[in-house]
Amino acid sequence: MRTLKEVAISKATNSSLPVRSRLENYLQTLGAETDWVTLPMRKHQIARALNTSAESISRALTGMQKDGRLKILDGRYLLVPINA
Repeated sequence: MRTLKEVAISKATNSSLPVRSRLENYLQTLGAETDWVTLPMRKHQIARALNTSAESISRALTGMQKDGRLKILDGRYLLVPINA
């Protein structure tokens, strides 16, 4: 699992990406593609690390869930593979 500092450092390289892409990358680093994960930080801390707002994180999570890219259950998150 990456630390907040590691995520903050990596944000410089991906801050030009859309919020949703940054959030997907973050969830991938937590292992959400292979297993259900809980967020190790509050949404506002994740937002700060990804150089966005907590509201944008919430919108991205909701959008990913509506699009079928993300499953959310009891505070746990699982990325659903993208069908080619």
